[in-house]
Amino acid sequence: MARPTLKPLDLEQLKDLAFTGLGAWYLDGFVEALREVEPSSTELWGVYVGQELRAVLPLRIRRRRAVVPVLAQYWGLYPAASPDGAAGKTESRWDALVGSVDEFLTRRGVIEARLIHPPVVVDARPFIQRGWRVTPRYTYVVESADPRDYDSATRRQLKKARGLGLEVRRGGGIAGLDGFYRRAMRRAGLPVASRELVKTLARRGEVIEARRCDGSLSAALLLVEDEVAGYYALAGRDPEGRGDGAPTLLVHHVMEHLAVEGRGLDFVGANTPAICRFKRGFGGRLVPHLMTHKVFRPTLRLTRRLVGLLRHG
Repeated sequence: MARPTLKPLDLEQLKDLAFTGLGAWYLDGFVEALREVEPSSTELWGVYVGQELRAVLPLRIRRRRAVVPVLAQYWGLYPAASPDGAAGKTESRWDALVGSVDEFLTRRGVIEARLIHPPVVVDARPFIQRGWRVTPRYTYVVESADPRDYDSATRRQLKKARGLGLEVRRGGGIAGLDGFYRRAMRRAGLPVASRELVKTLARRGEVIEARRCDGSLSAALLLVEDEVAGYYALAGRDPEGRGDGAPTLLVHHVMEHLAVEGRGLDFVGANTPAICRFKRGFGGRLVPHLMTHKVFRPTLRLTRRLVGLLRHG
């Protein structure tokens, strides 16, 4: 069997992969947006066997590190659907794809790489065998807009929002949501995406707002969509409106919109307790996916181990 090779790819060639699994929007819309904002650091590579495109790998290279961009829920290896066949043959094919990516990053002189793969990637063994550290991550996918499937606390919040007369408005501007987002991230000490990236993403999606009777903004979210699902790409709320049910009202509205076409909502992450409590209240299913990380330079790996030992005493 021919060895996989990596070649530069443009967005028009993505149709050759025909990836339609959960996370497809991040391979298309997010890559396009990031390329517009950071053209010099955003790359797209195809993994080919002969003339056949077997997988796609987006990369963001900063100071010889392959890093995951802020707001990128999925930023890893997107494989084409495997043909029917024996399990051994399918696993061998996947092992060869991972091996080609590992070798490519080594030859590039990348000193460290972090990837977050779409849920279709379930076999972590080829990464582990090549020295990658694998960490499970999770998201909730909600496929019902029926409040009877929500937990009692979520139903109460929905009822409260309606009782307060909060109004859902579609097609809002990004300024209010961006302000909520930045204040929340700074309070939590978390990385913040650039304003240019947020604006560029907003042009590829739709801002949906919850406004009070006086017209003031209580909460907002950015919804992006592909053929499979909608994605809760960015959300924020006015701290003064805490407890008014606005975020719950927005999610319920989005679910009703998506359910018309039989699509679900990917909450794009459920990895911290407070966020999990809100998101699981809508009765979705927990979907695992993988984050992989590798330090390619032995000296850097040793330095990190020494720093860890010093921190822990």
